[in-house]
Amino acid sequence: MPTIMVDPDDQALWVERESIPGIRRKPIRERLNEPMPPEAVCYVLDGRPHLLFSQWDYAEDWSGDYVREVHPYAVAFGGGNEIGEAEWRKMLTLR
Repeated sequence: MPTIMVDPDDQALWVERESIPGIRRKPIRERLNEPMPPEAVCYVLDGRPHLLFSQWDYAEDWSGDYVREVHPYAVAFGGGNEIGEAEWRKMLTLR
């Protein structure tokens, strides 16, 4: 069952889902060479890289060791700014 939580740092809502048995989450460092999904729009919110999938009503925070699901409204309407893919990828390599 999903758990809805509030991030104390930015007050953004996010959903934590239980991991699926047998599925290993990939750390971000192992996902850097994956192609950018065509539906994704790169954003920066509070200095952290995010991906927004507005057609899916879904967003991801790429600032930690693993991708974290965040509420898309927090990214789109909470002060996030759209950036280019090259700038977004540079933010990931500078961490």
